[in-house]
Order: sequence, then C-alpha cells, then structure tokens
Amino acid sequence: MREIVLVRHGETAGESSIRLNGITDVPLSDLGREQMRRVASQLATEEYQAAVASSLIRSQQSLEIALGGDGPHPRIIDDFKEVDFGRWETLTWAEAAALDPEIYRQCKASADPSFRFPGGDSRAGFYARVEAAAHRELGAARHMAARTLCALHKGVTKIIIATLCRLTWDEYRSLPCDLGSIHRIRNDGDRWRLIESNATAHLGETWLQDHPPKG
Repeated sequence: MREIVLVRHGETAGESSIRLNGITDVPLSDLGREQMRRVASQLATEEYQAAVASSLIRSQQSLEIALGGDGPHPRIIDDFKEVDFGRWETLTWAEAAALDPEIYRQCKASADPSFRFPGGDSRAGFYARVEAAAHRELGAARHMAARTLCALHKGVTKIIIATLCRLTWDEYRSLPCDLGSIHRIRNDGDRWRLIESNATAHLGETWLQDHPPKG
C-alpha cells in the first residue's frame, strides 16, 4: 500500500485567503505558521519516507513545519508551483474584475480549459504541467514511497488528486482545498483512491474561508 498526504500551505504575508498569489513568492504569515503547527500536531503519529514541496517559499516553509522538524529531506519540484495569474497576481477577484472586466467575465462564465489568465498561464497549460509532474514525481514506481507528505498549493493539490485518481475535469474543478487542509490518496496496488478530502477540523479557530465573497 502507498499513500500520499497532501497539505495546502497556510495563510501568507500576501493574504492567500483573499488574493491571487500564484507564482508570487510570499512567505507564511504568523497565522499561516500556526495553521501548519496544527497540521503537524494532526500528523504527528505518522512516519513519512518522502517529502515534496514546490520552489515557492510558502510551500517549503509549510512542509518544514508540517514535518515537525524531522523526516526525510524534501524534494523541491519547480513544476509544482502554483498557476501564474499574470497581471492579476496579488489582486483580489474584485480588483481583477475592475482591471479587466471582459476577461474576468470570460473567466467566471465557464470552466473552459483554454481560458488564459492575462499575461499568465492557461488553465489547460497549468493542468498539463502539474499532471506531467504528478506522474513523473509521484506516480512513477521509483518515487512510490510507503507514505509521502506534500505541502503544496491549491490548484496543484487538486490537479495531483485528479490526475492520480482519474477524476474528470468537472470533478477536479469542484474539489475543495482550504488553506491548511489535509487530503489523502491511497494506492492498494490497483489504483489511487481519494480517502480523505479537505480535512480542516484540526485548524480550529485558525480556519479561514477561501477567497470570501466581497460586498
């Protein structure tokens, strides 16, 4: 049996709970570090043979805290960095709508994979990048440790789950993934299955609504 535990990083100094921090390299905030300490406590009884982070600092800081100061040396995978929002980077959705109303309308009108963030990634391109890395870095036999801990980003976590568990595009899009959440997929020799999704009870009062609506 193989298991991958996926944790979304905690809140950042750039307010990931309300802002589009994709490739912008912002560190964890004090709240984000506390969220990751709650994750570490939740996972304290588990042993990991492999650990994975992206090339962004919030991912690496989250992994270090979640491992509780012990565990395997992390593999840093650049292709697991978050989507590039282009000129919407660091904006709220409301600010993006004010800056580019027509492009924002297209973004929200459908889940078209061909949609491209202005000056950034297309949905399909982002998905393809993470999908290829998921197969190469996690699904490949040589990387199938008994249990792997990944501290990554919202979009990346969702694509890894969708790729390995063979979910549809619509199923991928509807997966919840809050800051500090825990997700677990398991392979019993046949296929990967999602056995825990968006667990957040460990966060207590540190839980934040993800990109809360404005107005």
